[in-house]
Amino acid sequence: GSDVYDPFVGKLSQTNLNLSQSLSCDGFKVLDKAISREVCAQLRKEIDALHYGGYLKASPNKLTVDSQSQPNEAETVVVDKPHVHELTVVETPHPTDRCPHPEAALQNEALELAPTLRAMYDQVDVLREGLNSAAAFLSLGSLYHLKVARLDPRDASSPSFPAHFDTEPHTHRTLSICLWLNSQWEEGGCGGSLRVYPLPMAEVDIAPLEARACLFCSHQLLHRVMPVKKRPRYCVTLIFRGTKQSFPDRLPLALTQIPGMDEHILGMLLSVRKQQRSLVFLVWEEECARSMQEAFGNDIDNPEGGTTSDSTDIRHRAVLNFRKRCAAARAGLSDEMSELIESFLPLRLSSLGLPQVDYSQELS
Repeated sequence: GSDVYDPFVGKLSQTNLNLSQSLSCDGFKVLDKAISREVCAQLRKEIDALHYGGYLKASPNKLTVDSQSQPNEAETVVVDKPHVHELTVVETPHPTDRCPHPEAALQNEALELAPTLRAMYDQVDVLREGLNSAAAFLSLGSLYHLKVARLDPRDASSPSFPAHFDTEPHTHRTLSICLWLNSQWEEGGCGGSLRVYPLPMAEVDIAPLEARACLFCSHQLLHRVMPVKKRPRYCVTLIFRGTKQSFPDRLPLALTQIPGMDEHILGMLLSVRKQQRSLVFLVWEEECARSMQEAFGNDIDNPEGGTTSDSTDIRHRAVLNFRKRCAAARAGLSDEMSELIESFLPLRLSSLGLPQVDYSQELS
């Protein structure tokens, strides 16, 4: 049959795509109809089969919490997100690995049960080359991982992901792609949007519509999955290794083209963009804290075998530690940067008289 990535690569080859500009200036790019609806349907079936076959596992999260035994010290604990199940189908820990890691017997077996996922892995170089052609600066060298996730709202729970980066800058994992498989996903009723925080601009909600892809920098764009309601939410995630250049590293073009925009203010905003990894939590501290509360609900599973009260305590300690780190970061800011963050950020396109893209519907 045809390659699963044919529609995606076709989109990437469109001359008016401006992928480099979108990633460098906006921080993300949304593409609709990136794979066929038939492939989406096949992938949903395969993910369900893997889920009911016991291959998808609870999704773990590292949390930094205040140590109970050492005052003023922090420790890392691992907790599961309730009703979020995922499987890393393929992971290549070393940049030179061209095939699944030898220890990945389970993943290989999973691939036997999932021929469409297998094709996504086998044909991934077609996508990688298409991405490099569309945005040469990406210099994508190899796939880091291919992962599937199923968020299943039930028992009045609304599974979500807390605000996070996919990785640290030093890993050279640079491009994340979320590919959604959710048919007839009416944004208002189902929730589950990907919310991105492209500082200095305001947050953007992107509905996880069927066959839609969202591309962004793995270590530079803070994002979360909003609580999912009504029915399962399916996603395939690919992360590639590549460029040493961080992006976004420029301001949105619309911002720089506002008549009479003060050069000093533009300079400050560019400085914010270049430091967004360290500043973004200060702008959205309340929301990030709330995202931790939401993602690790009361029925949180603590792999240590603890009780719900233990897990509520872990969540509470994680939020306290997060607030403490925010306070320390704030104390190190210049007066001018503090004023900018407190009084002006994030910038909303609508308040600047600029058009805002609506990602709750398919893009025309």
